[in-house]
Amino acid sequence: MKTPKNRKPFLFKITNRMILFLFSLSFVLFFFYTAGNFQQFSGQSQKFLLTAVTFLSAALLFFICAGLVQILWYGIKLKTLQFLGFAFLYLLFALFAVLFIFFGSGVIFLSN
Repeated sequence: MKTPKNRKPFLFKITNRMILFLFSLSFVLFFFYTAGNFQQFSGQSQKFLLTAVTFLSAALLFFICAGLVQILWYGIKLKTLQFLGFAFLYLLFALFAVLFIFFGSGVIFLSN
């Protein structure tokens, strides 16, 4: 059983799971977009997938910012470096989210 000192706060757990869910969903939809290019999906389907990836990635960036604030807050409050691994992971997810946003927005802009 975990001691109270090693337990992660409840809000941090929720934010962490939301970030993981949004990243996974964005990645899966981007995979569907790339698979749809080879399987001749209709233009509307492709545009919908890119729009969904763009909005999900924007939501992901919002939750990543919230998660980074929580990491700073809980790191200072609990005087621990336990959350630094999450910060690195969040920054990696943020990089992918920005790439998804730029790619999705660029392709949608060029298709119009």
